[in-house]
Amino acid sequence: MIQGTVTSVCEAMDFMQKTANHDPLNPSVETKLAFYFLENAMFRTTVLWDSFAQLCNVVFKNNFAIADINYKRYFKNTKCSTEEQKKLFEEIISYLDEDDNDEIDGKWKGNHKYVNNLRNSFTHRNNPHNIGFLNLFYNDKNNLEESVTIPLGAIYENKRILEDFHQCYLFINRVVEKDVDIIEMINRNLEYSRFKKNSI
Repeated sequence: MIQGTVTSVCEAMDFMQKTANHDPLNPSVETKLAFYFLENAMFRTTVLWDSFAQLCNVVFKNNFAIADINYKRYFKNTKCSTEEQKKLFEEIISYLDEDDNDEIDGKWKGNHKYVNNLRNSFTHRNNPHNIGFLNLFYNDKNNLEESVTIPLGAIYENKRILEDFHQCYLFINRVVEKDVDIIEMINRNLEYSRFKKNSI
């Protein structure tokens, strides 16, 4: 999952470098390919958050059924058994609930909300990377002038997705590095993968 997300982001960046200008009315083939790989990274990042909640469920022995875990509900509603878990979950919830702010230096605020809204837009309307009839009516059916949105450049989305992915990765590291059994399991899986690769 992590490797696939990194690969998708790198592929998107490669195509972004080949695009001189972003023209939302007439996107180049390179721009379309960059968005394709960013969409892949976005969906993989969403799955990574779910996988992280599953990991926490195992590590903190919450014993919820796999099918019952939704990462947002899990982190917000789970009764923590230790101060360490409580502190971690409070940080995660604070991050998930951050208000959007892309006008600051360094890491932007609200990346998770932005990525989540972007993902939902694929479900509830036409492709948000295209200017189309359905997109015109998505934001505010009663105020067409303010509801018209022009797709942002791929580099903007890349930063938002990458920062959300990175934050999830940091949280995962904090959980994994404290659990010796999980580290041993990961090492066994890596050794098995190398064995399988070498035996093909």
